[in-house]
Amino acid sequence: MDIKNKIPSAVIHIITSLEAAGFKAYIVGGALRDIILGRHNPDFDIATSALPSNISSVFPNAIPYGDFGTMLVISDDIKVEVTPFRDDAPGRKPDYTFGGNIYTDLSRRDFTINSMAYDLTDDILIDPFNGQKDIAKGIIKCTGNTKRIWEDPLRAMRAARFQAQLGFTIDPSTLYALKTHASNLAEISRERIRDELIKLITGDYPFEGLVTLIVTDLMKYIIPELLEGQGIIHYNKPMDVLEHNMVACKIVKNTPILRLAALLHDVGKPHSLIQSERGHEFPGHHTKSALIAEKILKNLHFDSNTIKKVVLLIEH
Repeated sequence: MDIKNKIPSAVIHIITSLEAAGFKAYIVGGALRDIILGRHNPDFDIATSALPSNISSVFPNAIPYGDFGTMLVISDDIKVEVTPFRDDAPGRKPDYTFGGNIYTDLSRRDFTINSMAYDLTDDILIDPFNGQKDIAKGIIKCTGNTKRIWEDPLRAMRAARFQAQLGFTIDPSTLYALKTHASNLAEISRERIRDELIKLITGDYPFEGLVTLIVTDLMKYIIPELLEGQGIIHYNKPMDVLEHNMVACKIVKNTPILRLAALLHDVGKPHSLIQSERGHEFPGHHTKSALIAEKILKNLHFDSNTIKKVVLLIEH
């Protein structure tokens, strides 16, 4: 596979500059996965033996970015995250230790499809966990032990998000691990959950990702109000309210506003339910849905402009 010719020159410049200064540097993460898949991904990540101070010496304009010593390097208007190898016990604790090598670094990553590295100098794909094989099979599987997911509970949502973006299936043992400790998602900030949710519903396969959130009980800690529609059947539709919301999210035009509105557009039906001769009916459900959707979006810390637009769409 010709990986080298698919790497932007700006990214190559960063790697060669680090290696010219005596450090090892590898392309890692989602951009490498997507090169193998033939997908476009402008977000490149580099793992390196250089420490943050070393990165700054090579790139004086580098900016500290997030946690874990990551430095943001901008080259030819391309933003690249450059992160030192880590050599501490797994987990997200703040007292992380720099060091190790590319293999110890890859062993800390979430899923096999993201646990590969590309050595530009030697033109070698480093793949100790058979990520390329799982890409070919279309499988999302934990790197190493399934406990890896719960080092950062957001990884559980990331599994469903990758499913929604790539159309892959989730390995049975990994899927079981998602459900076993679903309640750990309650530890994660609403902002991080919100960001993963948007990535999931704007994927090419949002229905499948949403199903995973439901069957693993993760949805209880994201939008529990959606689950109230489970088992409430429409008199004029061959599905319950929950599935109807998910199908609407799947078929509407792919923008964050429209997909949020579609997912939540009937969330108030369980609170508007009456039993008529025809079956379940939901008079005034659009008004109730708009009120509940507003509460949901505020709880997930969406911005006021997004909330206003989504609520307006649902209300009308």
